[in-house]
Amino acid sequence: EMQPPRRSLRSCPTKAAATTLCAVLLGTATAKRTPHPAHPDGAGAANGAALVSRLGGLLQAAQLKLARAEKHHEKAVKQARNSAKALFLHEAQDLGMAIGRYNEALNESEGEFQLAVNASRAAAVRAVKNQSGNVWTGHVVEAPARLSAKAEIAARDARVAARRRQRVAREAEVRAGRSLEDSGERLSRRVGDLAPEVDQAKADLEAVERQAAPGAPRPPPAAASPGAQEEEEEAKLQAAEVRFGAAAAAAEKRLTASLDQADAELAKKVKDIESGLRAAEQEEIRGVRGASSSAMGLGPASPRVRGRKP
Repeated sequence: EMQPPRRSLRSCPTKAAATTLCAVLLGTATAKRTPHPAHPDGAGAANGAALVSRLGGLLQAAQLKLARAEKHHEKAVKQARNSAKALFLHEAQDLGMAIGRYNEALNESEGEFQLAVNASRAAAVRAVKNQSGNVWTGHVVEAPARLSAKAEIAARDARVAARRRQRVAREAEVRAGRSLEDSGERLSRRVGDLAPEVDQAKADLEAVERQAAPGAPRPPPAAASPGAQEEEEEAKLQAAEVRFGAAAAAAEKRLTASLDQADAELAKKVKDIESGLRAAEQEEIRGVRGASSSAMGLGPASPRVRGRKP
C-alpha cells in the first residue's frame, strides 16, 4: 500500500512553529479515542478497516493543512522581517536627526560664545596698547589684565564644553545603536537573523547625524566693538557665557528626551510585531487542529493539545 507523501518539518520557518504544529497533529490523533468492546471476528475486521481508512484520511488532511500552515507562517515571518527593517530605518533616522540637532544647536552656541571670547581678548590687547608707558598701577592697568584673564578662562571653558558635546553625542549614538541591536536580537528569535538590517540602520543613523549637523564656521580671531571699554566687554563676555551654558543644558535635555521617546516607541512596535507573529501561529494551529478533527469525525480537540497562550 502506498504511503501518503511526507513533508519535511525543516520547511517550517522556525523549529518552534514545527514543534507546535506536530504536537497538535499528534494530540488530535489521540484526542477522544475510546476503547472499543470486543467484537466477533468479522465485525472486528470491519472496524479495523474503517479505523485504517479514518487514519489515512487524517494524515492526508493534516498534511495538506500543515503545508498551508507552513506557507502561511513563512508569509507572516516575511512580513514581520519587512516590518522590522522599516522600523529600524525609521528609528535610525529619528535618532540621527535628534543627535544632529543637538550638535547643530551647540555648534551655533559655541560660535557665539567664541565671538565674545575673541572680542574680549581684542579689547584687552587694545587697552594695553593704549596705555601710557609710565602707568604701572591703577584701574587703567588692572581692567585690561582682568579682562584678559577672564577671556582665557572662558576660552578654556569653551574647549571643555566642546569636548563634552562630542562625548554626549557619541554616548547618544552608542545608546541608539544598542537599542537597535537589542530589538534586532529579540526579533531574531522569531524571524531569523536581523543583524544585516540592524547594521544598515546604524549606518543610516550616522549618515543622517552628519547631514543634520554640518560643521560650524570658525569665528573670526577678533571682534571687539570699536571704542568699547573693558568693563563693557567683560559684561558681554559674562552674559555670553551664561547664554552658552543655558543653551548647552537645554540641548542636552532635548536630546535625552528624544532618546527616551525613541526607546519607548521602538519597544512598543517590537511588541506589536511579536503579537502579530503569535496571532499568526495561533491561526495556523487552529487550522491544523480543525482539519485533523474533521478527518477523524471528532469534535474539537482536547484542551491538552491546544496551542500555547500568546
